[in-house]
Amino acid sequence: MEVEFTKHAAEKFLEEVYVKDVKITKKKIFSVIEKPAFKKRQGEKIFAVGDLAQRHVLVVIYKKVGKRAKVITFFPARKGRYES
Repeated sequence: MEVEFTKHAAEKFLEEVYVKDVKITKKKIFSVIEKPAFKKRQGEKIFAVGDLAQRHVLVVIYKKVGKRAKVITFFPARKGRYES
């Protein structure tokens, strides 16, 4: 699946987000979208959650636009917070 980023999501890469020395990369975001540990839909938005570090997950919020996934935002969170 093709992935594109909103301006907001793309600008987050300039901040170089780390959690416990694990850098959030585009490759990790692609992985969470393709094979999420947990996925939930709220209207048009899809919340995909995947492992990031021992006690953290990566939450990717995106919407489907045709055959593409348009990433709205992403952020680290403590395990258990978004998986239910």
